[in-house]
Amino acid sequence: MEAPDSADMGGGGSGENPMIELEHAVGFSASCGEICYHPNGKKYICAAGASLVVCDFADPHDQVFFRGHDGPVTCLALSNSGRFVASGQHGENADAIVWDYESKRLLYRMSEHDHGIQCLAFSDDELLLCTVGVVDDNKILIWDLSNGFIVTMVSHNPTPCTCVTWGGMIKDIKRRDTANYQLCTSGNQRIVLWNLDPRTGEMVGERVITEGRGTMVRDFTGLAFSDDKETIYCATTSGDFALVNVKRRQLNTVVPACRLGILSLLCWPEGLVVGGGDGTVTTFDANMNDTCQVQLSGPVASLSFSPDKVEVIAGTSTGFVYRLRMDNLQSLLVCENHAAAVKRISFAPDASDRFATLSSDCTIRVWYDGLGSGSEVNPRPHSHPVLALTLALALALALTYIHILHHAPTPTP
Repeated sequence: MEAPDSADMGGGGSGENPMIELEHAVGFSASCGEICYHPNGKKYICAAGASLVVCDFADPHDQVFFRGHDGPVTCLALSNSGRFVASGQHGENADAIVWDYESKRLLYRMSEHDHGIQCLAFSDDELLLCTVGVVDDNKILIWDLSNGFIVTMVSHNPTPCTCVTWGGMIKDIKRRDTANYQLCTSGNQRIVLWNLDPRTGEMVGERVITEGRGTMVRDFTGLAFSDDKETIYCATTSGDFALVNVKRRQLNTVVPACRLGILSLLCWPEGLVVGGGDGTVTTFDANMNDTCQVQLSGPVASLSFSPDKVEVIAGTSTGFVYRLRMDNLQSLLVCENHAAAVKRISFAPDASDRFATLSSDCTIRVWYDGLGSGSEVNPRPHSHPVLALTLALALALALTYIHILHHAPTPTP
């Protein structure tokens, strides 16, 4: 762990490398996927390129930027109280960074991993952080958040390890909490439960039994403990979720949920919320019966509860962010963004409040400053030469459209 350095919050620099102040960002990194509803009920946090952006639900232009990475953010986590934010990246500087949310300050830069951070998670009591490296790194590390030091390090189990979540404390024979932590990892069709002694750093893993169920072969994409920590819900690439009994270390039931795999999963006392690769969000009751479903634009990469669990915020891999009411899954579009790199940008003639952007996600968007996205063009070419020609023509049409709008009365917000 390197000594903490000051966070760049987007302000102007000084000395030899002055920086232009970053006032506002339009973007949501679909490749990271994670989006977190802050417990204050007013903000949400997402990744946009190499930055984390704290956004306000009421005012889209009220933003704070956490800038400490030199490459795209690949994973994001928020502690239960909202005190800490953690992020990771791939590449040569495969750092995990812990931020203090209230002071907007970089607390720790953790540089022990090589090649990249696959996922990370805070313990329920916010005393520890688990970071999981990519397959080439092959390390799982536990960090002490009081000082930024390493508590223990183990190799991937399973290999590769793609998901991690904490499950409170290990229980004794009378189901009372002990001083040891419980966490779970998954990947490569396997699930492992860990027993961590934070005093000695001893961390012992025990594999969950998934065999003996006929053709039951699954790749796991997400994990969530029930509130009583007796059950683990495991999302899969086949579009169903599995229930694991923690005490017996055994997989019990598989419940179908969607097509194209489950990408996100939330647990609450009344059941589950599942985000599918087919763009659906489905709620399940305590008996695992589906109760409601809504169709969103694009695979649902992330779900996060509001502090009162009245609603969830959902982010899709096509760049859309929604708020969903839990009673009926009624959706409200928060924002929409490009889902890939923006290649070109052009302002309307004699106007600074309207512009068009062209992205490698094969969309062109027309933007109004302060009013959001005005319209969208979706060319779908058949080959790369056609792509270039189609995008060029579409951009020309978009700019013509902007010119027409510029001379039309400005719509009332």
